Amino acid sequence: MPSSTKKDKSRTFMVGSSDSETDNEDLALIHLVLRKLTIKDQTLLHRHFEKIPDAFSSLWRDQHERLDLGQMQWKLHGSNLLMFLQDMCTEFRSVHLRSEQLQEELNILEQAGIERLVHVTDCEISWNHSLSNRNKNIPQWPFHALPKLLSNLIHLEIFASVQACFIDRFKKLESLKIYEEISSPALEAILSSDMPLMQLHLLGNPSHQLLGISNCKLLRNLLVNLQTFISNSSDIFQLPELLVLRLTQLEELELKATVKALSRVIQQKGSQLKSFQLNCNFMAHAKYLTQMKLNHCLCLDELELVDCKFENQDMSKLCLPVSQSYTMFCYCPDLIDDQLLDFVKASPNLKELVLIECPNLTEGLLHNVVKVRRSGKKQTPLLIRVKDCQNIWDSYKRNVRFLLYFLYWFSNGFCLLVGKPLDPKTICR
Repeated sequence: MPSSTKKDKSRTFMVGSSDSETDNEDLALIHLVLRKLTIKDQTLLHRHFEKIPDAFSSLWRDQHERLDLGQMQWKLHGSNLLMFLQDMCTEFRSVHLRSEQLQEELNILEQAGIERLVHVTDCEISWNHSLSNRNKNIPQWPFHALPKLLSNLIHLEIFASVQACFIDRFKKLESLKIYEEISSPALEAILSSDMPLMQLHLLGNPSHQLLGISNCKLLRNLLVNLQTFISNSSDIFQLPELLVLRLTQLEELELKATVKALSRVIQQKGSQLKSFQLNCNFMAHAKYLTQMKLNHCLCLDELELVDCKFENQDMSKLCLPVSQSYTMFCYCPDLIDDQLLDFVKASPNLKELVLIECPNLTEGLLHNVVKVRRSGKKQTPLLIRVKDCQNIWDSYKRNVRFLLYFLYWFSNGFCLLVGKPLDPKTICR
């Protein structure tokens, strides 16, 4: 066997030195971390060192159910990031992807040897830059890799333009929300697929032809703009399971056309609708609610009216529903006590009433509501939440001695709760 040359020995020595230097660097980093611990914590780690890997895995599972590579790259780099992804790939339950860096993020997962995130059921794809710096012409081809990567996806939200046909390949998708425009071929592929789609929200500006939507037999929740609805109302009305219909951009059409379209919804689906939310800023007066005949919604459970001008209108003549347990009046500048009291009298099932920026309401409303509910045979508890109704809130603070979060009035089993002002983040349900 030939003897080793000086050159070979030198090379062996250099390799060993490199490994030793790396070990020393790693040990020095560990020392830096351990110095931050108390001697008690250090001895605990020393005594149970063999359990540390499992402890880290458990900690990461609790803290990182959502994979966000955009955030994670600020904290981990190189081999540390890849090791973390490899250890956690079966633990992630949701993922956030950046549309502009999608291929870069897919490359990182490929380097970590991750072909599928099998337990991810929720995905959000959003922009990485501000509105003014967005590049709407982002590459579409990386999207085609997502159905294989996220084979068990159930919920998908996309805040980017969708031109490619890839969404229809998510075979388990139940909820889809698209906040930008979507191409006609991509939308047609979705509607003609066999996905078990139950919720579809199209929030982009263009109107769409919803070709094949009548085939979405499981669809229960639909949001489209008014023009899209008018163009496809016949197909929409064929949806057997539709319970929630949300229409946007009502102000884009003439008032008569808008009211007519909404009235047709009530006529066709009123007996099945569970929730009705209406921004009334497209109409100058609440009297147009009469034409919609909301009282035909016999199963309605939630009613929300925003920016509605009542102008001393008799509430009993507006044909409002009476079955709902939850109602919100938001930004109603001229709503007064008597009108709202009439509404409460006509709503025996009402359990929660939210009032936001209704400045003409007073504390007298609360006292009268107590009298109305006490006089009835059915003592249904009523929660009233108030935000920016200054007359009510000022009086409430002035007259309640022990104000924390709620005030309880108990009388013959009846309970009225007045909540403190809502956080703005909780207004949208």
